[in-house]
Amino acid sequence: KLQFLYFIVSLFQSMSSSTTKSLLTYAAMGVAGGGLAYYRFHDVESSKYSDYPRFRGHTSLMSTRLTESMYEGLRRVRSPSGFNLDKVIQSGVDIVGDPMKLPATGCVVADVECFDLFNDLYSGLISDIHTPLQDHVKSLSECSAVTTRVQFDPSVVQKVLIRCYRNIDDFAFSPGISRANRRQIDVAAKNACNRDMAKGTYEGLRDMPESQYKTLSSLGITFTKPSTEEDVINKITRDWPDGRSLFRNRNNDLSIWVNGRHHLEFCSYAPKGINFSAALERLSTSLNSVEQYLIDNHNLQFQWRDDLGYLGPDLKEIGTALSLEATVKLPLISQKYSFIKTIKDLKLNAIPNPEESNGIWTLALRPGFHTETEQVRMFVDAIQKLSELERNARLA
Repeated sequence: KLQFLYFIVSLFQSMSSSTTKSLLTYAAMGVAGGGLAYYRFHDVESSKYSDYPRFRGHTSLMSTRLTESMYEGLRRVRSPSGFNLDKVIQSGVDIVGDPMKLPATGCVVADVECFDLFNDLYSGLISDIHTPLQDHVKSLSECSAVTTRVQFDPSVVQKVLIRCYRNIDDFAFSPGISRANRRQIDVAAKNACNRDMAKGTYEGLRDMPESQYKTLSSLGITFTKPSTEEDVINKITRDWPDGRSLFRNRNNDLSIWVNGRHHLEFCSYAPKGINFSAALERLSTSLNSVEQYLIDNHNLQFQWRDDLGYLGPDLKEIGTALSLEATVKLPLISQKYSFIKTIKDLKLNAIPNPEESNGIWTLALRPGFHTETEQVRMFVDAIQKLSELERNARLA
């Protein structure tokens, strides 16, 4: 457009008097400059309008906590991995949420420094999600000791899965981590697993045959690319599957997922809930082994703070960073109107299995600010209570 305007000016300059030339020149440059001034006008005037997001019907916890004054106070803060407040809350702005479901957090943690930089926002959200942190037991060995005699009803409990989420010092969390750092974690995890847990296989997802990957995915042994809208917005799926790997032992009852939502995700399985204590012990041993390798060879530990417990990108998964899940068959009591209330009273999250009928549910006790021992006891008591209710329903 500028070239065209100057062409018109030069054309008239060759034809007109000196006065006309000057007028036309200033007029043409005014039109050209007007476009630039129009852009600058918006740049200057934008300061008169707030960048504060408009929440209309949003259900996330962040949308209820973030005030306009808080936003203005934090919007220029930037974490070492390059996340500012807008990136932190983007998922909660874009996703309105479903009022019939549990509210999402609505924000993400990009690196450990975010906990201090955005404390005004995070502290309120943490108080909404968790009870105050209790004395913490940083070992699962005591948990396996208190569950030695636990026996689940195999007619109700089909599978128990115990997960522990861990992230490593000096690395940003999955939303903010670089490719180089992700690959560095992959190499360190491979060396740790091959040294102390030789009875197993460590494979990169990129190199895994598709048929094998599908089989392991169907068994729940490996992890798949995060596909939720929230994960995509939070950049967790970047560069997939680069730097993502899986360790699994020969019995396929222990696996370690590398560079998924967390740096490391330890999973231990107890089919039919049998040998639940052994599954806990297996998980504890693998956790201690990997962390000891990181300490001895890299002077690194799992990210931890006394006031928050184990840290990670999701505020719902800090604290114990321990998740316990059971796949259960409850065809009778799950039909009752009071079932959902019973589940809530037991502090469980319930997910129906769409591929199965006849009352198959996944029940989970998520991480919290408990001790690991208390959390395991809460889970065991809840599953046994539901099993008892189902047995009584059969007799009735």
